[in-house]
Order: sequence, then C-alpha cells, then structure tokens
Amino acid sequence: MIKSLHFRLASRNAHYWVVLLAFFSLSFDFSSSAIQWTTETDYDFGSVEFGTTSGVVFSFQNISADSVLLQTVRTTCGCTAAEWPEQPLAPGAKGDLRIEFTAENKGPFSKKIRVFFDAMRKPEILMIRGRVE
Repeated sequence: MIKSLHFRLASRNAHYWVVLLAFFSLSFDFSSSAIQWTTETDYDFGSVEFGTTSGVVFSFQNISADSVLLQTVRTTCGCTAAEWPEQPLAPGAKGDLRIEFTAENKGPFSKKIRVFFDAMRKPEILMIRGRVE
C-alpha cells in the first residue's frame, strides 16, 4: 500500500514537471538565430601568396520579425579584418560581411570569426582557412 502511494505521488510529480516544461517551451522562443546565412559559413582560400591580402564576403538575411543590428565582429588575430553594415537590417533584408585576411605567416591557417547580432545571445561562428605559400 505504501509503495503504491509513493509511486502515485512520484508519477503525479513527474506529470506536473512535463506539463510545466511543455508550457515554458510554448511560451518562449528558444530559436537561436535571427539571421540565416545565405553563403557557406566556412570558406577555404586554398593557396594564398605570402604578403598578399585576400577577401571573402559572407552574406546573411534577417529572418526575424524585428530589425536586427550586427553589433560587432571579433577575429582571432590582427591578420584578419572585418567590414559590416552599421545600420539595422529590416525583417527580410539582406546584408554582407566582408572579411580580409593578410598572409603574414607561411603555412596553413584557420581563423574563427565571431559575429554578434543584437537579437541573439550567442555569436554566429564563421571560419576561414587556407595555406600561405
């Protein structure tokens, strides 16, 4: 009898947790991205000549119902620079992020680029890679 009562209480508590979790899942938007990249987020320059600067453009679109602002871009070293639009993007609007890499050291390279938008908690991650000859 006591085991049966304990099981009923435990299953009842589990039921409440499931209902509570379902409520919060429906109440909050847990989507992680207000933008969608329209180009690949990982770019391979291939072979790059030492001392030259190479560039790539990453394109994105605002897929949220509100305006989105690209706040900042953080690169892993001084050999990588970024240029981006400073005005907010309206819903459905497209934007470009230009990355330039200056080949200062010979050998393979792989650089992580963190892109921070105001409507998102975590940065978007872009990668560039290649080999400096």
